[in-house]
Amino acid sequence: MRNHLARVVGDVVSCQNVPKFVRNIMLGENARGKKNRMDAKEHHLYVENTIMEEAYGDDRSNISRDEDG
Repeated sequence: MRNHLARVVGDVVSCQNVPKFVRNIMLGENARGKKNRMDAKEHHLYVENTIMEEAYGDDRSNISRDEDG
């Protein structure tokens, strides 16, 4: 419904009868949702990296590779 009212092209048909102020509100809601998803993803990566550092220490980059010999 948000994409319909925001007139965002994609999975829904955009509404041509929506007032401009409603469209702007819905566009703002879409942008806020995107930002929240990105923040959550960034937080997830931060937590994952912290856990990896505690589990393996800072020596993760010193793992020998097969191509070295």
